This record gives sequence, C-alpha cells and structure tokens, in this order.
Amino acid sequence: MRIIVLLFAVIMALPSGAQPSPVTPPDDPSWYLRNFQEFLGERPDADSAHYCITRIASKPEWSQLLDMFLVDLLPMYLSEKPIDSLSGDLKVMEDKKFAEYEKLIILLEADTVAAIRERVMPMKLSHEVRRQAGNPAAVRQLVNTFINTQFTQPDVSRYKIGKYALAIIHDLDGRPEYSSLTDELSDRLLADLKKHQVPLTDTISRAMVDRRAWFRYSYALANYQLAVKAKTKTDRDRFYQQAYAYSPDLRDQNSKYQYGYDMIYILGEPNETFQDEYITYMRSTGAPVQQVLSLLTSTALVHPLYRDTLRQYYQAHPLKKESFDDYWYKQVSKSGRIAPVTALYRTDSTLFELAALKGQWVFVDFWGTWCGPCRFEHPELEAFYKDFIQKNEGKIAMMTIACRDTKEKVLDYMKEKNYSFPVAMSDGKIQNSFGITGYPGKVLVTPDGKFVSVPFGMDWKGFVQNYTGL
Repeated sequence: MRIIVLLFAVIMALPSGAQPSPVTPPDDPSWYLRNFQEFLGERPDADSAHYCITRIASKPEWSQLLDMFLVDLLPMYLSEKPIDSLSGDLKVMEDKKFAEYEKLIILLEADTVAAIRERVMPMKLSHEVRRQAGNPAAVRQLVNTFINTQFTQPDVSRYKIGKYALAIIHDLDGRPEYSSLTDELSDRLLADLKKHQVPLTDTISRAMVDRRAWFRYSYALANYQLAVKAKTKTDRDRFYQQAYAYSPDLRDQNSKYQYGYDMIYILGEPNETFQDEYITYMRSTGAPVQQVLSLLTSTALVHPLYRDTLRQYYQAHPLKKESFDDYWYKQVSKSGRIAPVTALYRTDSTLFELAALKGQWVFVDFWGTWCGPCRFEHPELEAFYKDFIQKNEGKIAMMTIACRDTKEKVLDYMKEKNYSFPVAMSDGKIQNSFGITGYPGKVLVTPDGKFVSVPFGMDWKGFVQNYTGL
C-alpha cells in the first residue's frame, strides 16, 4: 500500500499536458490513474473515467489498484458539494461535473465485472443517503439495504464498508426521524470494529500495522459519534473515553494513508484525533487533576504540539515536586522502546556506535540515494543539521543511515550536493531493528537509550524540537 500511495504522489506531480493517443494507451497503470483523476476533475467525463477503471480491472497484476480508484479516490470526488454561488458558464461546468459523477456511478453499478460492482455498492448506498436525506422513505430503504447486504462481508474493512457506515451515521446526525436506523447501524458497526481490533506485538507485519491503524481510527470515530449524541453522562464518559483511547497513536500515524481519505469523505475535513474533544469534555465536567494530566500527557506524546498545553497545565496544578522538563523526559522514556545495539561504519570509515552517545538525544534518519522523497527533503535535512543539531551540540546528535545503497554512490551524491550531514552505511539489518517500513524513515533516541518513531508525513522538525524541548 505504501508503494501505491507514493505512486499516487508522484503521479499527482506529473504534468497533465500532452498524453498518448486514447486509441493506443500505454500499458502503464499510472497513465490510467492520472487520466482517471483528470476525467473526474479538470475534464469530467464519465465514459472515459469508466474506461480507465475497466482497464485496471482487466489486468490481474493491477487489481490491487482498484481499491485506490474506487474505494479511495472516487468517494473523495463524490464528497464534494456544489458551490451555490456560481453562475453563468461556471455554473454550467459545475452542473456538468456532478451530472458526470452520477452517470459514472450508474455505469459502474451496471459493469459486468463483479469486483467493480462489489466496491461500488456500499459507496452508492452512502451517496444516495446523502442525496435523499430529506426523503425518509427512501433513506429507510437505503439504510436497511446497507445493513442487510454489507454486513455479510467478512468484516467492515472490506471495500471500506465501515467508512460508508460512518458517513451515513454522520449525514443523518441530528435528525430524530432516523434515530432508530442510525442506532441499529451504529450497533452493528461498533461490534464489528471492536471484534477486529489488531493487537500490537513486536513481530507485527506491515500489513497488520496498516489494518490496525484503519480499525483503530474507525472505532475511535464511531465512539465519538455516539458520545456526541449520548443521553446519559455514563454513556458520554464511556464513548468519549473509547474515542480517546483508540485515536491514532504514533504507529497508526505511519499508516495515515489508511484512514486519511476516509476522514475527508465522512467529515468533510481532516479530524485525525478525538483526544482533544475528550480532554475538553473531562475538564468541563470537573475531572480530577491527575486524570486530566494523564490525558494531556498521553496526547502530547502522540502530538508533541500539545507539549506547551501540558506544560501550562502541569505548572498550574503542581502535583509533583519535579520540574516539568524532568516529568516530560520520564514520560517520553517510559513510552519508548529499547533501541537496538547499533554499530555501523560511517562513510569516512570511522565507527558510529549509538551507545557512545548515551546521555544525548540522537535523531536518526534512514534514506538512500535511490529514494526520491529522501533526496527531495535533503536540503531541509542539511539546514536542520546546521541550524539545530550543531547549535545544540552535546545535547543532541544526528546520524543518517544509507540503506540498500553503496558507499561509492553515497559519497558521490554527498559531494555532488555539497551536503555535510553525517552518514553511516546500513548493515542491511539495522533498519528492520528500528521498525523502518518506508523511506525516508526517522526515529528519535532518548538519552537513556529508548526510541520513538517519528510518524511518516509529520512535521519531523517540530516533532524533534517539541519532544526534546531544545
């Protein structure tokens, strides 16, 4: 899945100008992906978009991309709302776009390929609920059809059925005439999401880490939806607590692409965590200071930007004799995993040993000359090394580790780009020991030898600065 997401990112950056003749399109899935997006965005065309999907479905080696087309991308376009203020030609173009979307759904629903129809059905039902929200008879029929047909799947992660159930619940929220329907849907959904939660183990596979992230976020959102409309304090406490507990942790954030599209489709905006909502709720109900402190601490460990909020609360409610910095460091160390023994040769043939840096923070970046995203961020990494790491010498050190690479290529690259940040060569094992599953990958090692992963796609500079307090 990481490969697909990176492919998507690269394709999004490609120019959409000259294209191969539609009579003889290339045998390349990226061509169909790029054009599929164009036929939904710049040049809405249901027939052409449908053609792209059928071509992807026709090749077994491309079949994994069907989920990207139909489960991730298409719902994003369908979640767009018409702009009422448009007029003239812009209004005509807007109307045409949404007409093409509706036509595409009809084409996909009638497609002869079962794999296409199966993926489209839950999306179609959810989409129709949005369109028919003012028609109680139609909505009841649609939701009952959803319950009776979609919960026959092995679990609600298949074709992201859970996403569409959450969207239906969200779209019908606040309408008492649908409360019995949404209650039944919530009960079925919550039971499935709870049943299929994935435990975190030291040997967990990448695929299961991704699955864990999706189930946790979906379960958190389902509980949050129930908390908002709960009628008793007992229920609100329980649902808010579960929404807090299952909000994405550091591991989940490395798999954000598993639920990132979903939260936009369901909520219309990025709302990745429900921890802040729970903390606000607990403070409003007069929760004990120690409980609020614990909640703020857990949140700050996942989202370091909360560190200042935690500091302010800690200093305003002095429960402990230690300074905030000492308290924070203990919590960081407690949350980390023991760093593996690390002894690697730098490109200048000297030995880098992590143990020799005990007493300092150590920021470690895993990369390769073959890695486009790594190379892209290297100017920023170089500036960070000069402006932050070197200015805090003795408090924090930095090492980058070149993986699946050769010393010669690395030296040539560093010389060509005139980079000065330190590089050690991987032994082929160290990246696995730190749990690196994609590049660039980053970890932060504490002065006492624990490490935490820096989530992929996060503001890694802010993460390091907030975590270390430097």
